[in-house]
Amino acid sequence: MNEETESKPIILVVDDSKAARGLLQRKFRDAGYEVLTACDYDEAMTVIHNHASEYMVAIVDIHMPGQYNGLDLIRRIDETVSDRVISYAWTADVTEKLEDEALDSGAYDVFSKLTDDHNRIIRHVSKSPIQKLVRKLSVDQLTGLDNSMRFNSIAVGLLKKSAARKRPKVISLVHIDVDHFKMINEKHGHILADEGLKDVARILKEHTRSSDQSDHLCRRSGAADEFLILLPEMTEEGTMEIGKKLQMEVCASKGIKTKDGCCLLLSISFGVAQITHDEIVSIGIEMSWKLIQEQAEQNMKVARTLKRKLVA
Repeated sequence: MNEETESKPIILVVDDSKAARGLLQRKFRDAGYEVLTACDYDEAMTVIHNHASEYMVAIVDIHMPGQYNGLDLIRRIDETVSDRVISYAWTADVTEKLEDEALDSGAYDVFSKLTDDHNRIIRHVSKSPIQKLVRKLSVDQLTGLDNSMRFNSIAVGLLKKSAARKRPKVISLVHIDVDHFKMINEKHGHILADEGLKDVARILKEHTRSSDQSDHLCRRSGAADEFLILLPEMTEEGTMEIGKKLQMEVCASKGIKTKDGCCLLLSISFGVAQITHDEIVSIGIEMSWKLIQEQAEQNMKVARTLKRKLVA
């Protein structure tokens, strides 16, 4: 996963100056982050609670008008949501006393509006504990592919983009199942089965459009032997061709060696589904994602059953 496609926390810029918010927002967006803004304590806490399942980095102006200032916000974040949100203080008048106050309140570090270059702030955030945690949590530890959490986030983002901008016009999904994985696991053990999953993951990754970052591939959580591929701007016919190609590539692989020296060949079954911009707008983001997943999974199960009947 390269820097452009890796999972990143949401950036929350909190400042009563519209100009200051806008400048930092543009800089972080250019670096590939999703950026939200707030002008005071109350608005910032509302944003944080409205994104309760997201990891965030809050960059907080210490001197804000109102009942609660930036230090109060940093302290509140540290007391209530520090497991998923970290704060940086930024101010135009950094003094040793003010810096100590910010750090004691729970800030991870303090930036100067006058002397800290925006690129330095972005680099610092990219090395933060939250960034490292999000990076770790977004990857399937066995295969190195995106996990379901990361994949779902990408999928919802694509659906929202399609609904708002009519691009992509169509989104396709391939649901892949490794044939007879349960038997392989029970007969040959989980170590060999894991080697098989890693081999399939490698083949899938090699034959998707990762070079131009068009396609997105994950190992599905809750189902060790299943993978999903998201294909924006791909027709149903094109998606079927990709599924067939992946099927052939897995079958043509060398397989995995068993303890007795035999070669265990692998194969996959797949199902596809797609959804259009008009359908997304009609039924909404959440229902669209649920529908396309259900259809692809059902089509995979039908294909798997037909294959087994033919073999029998």
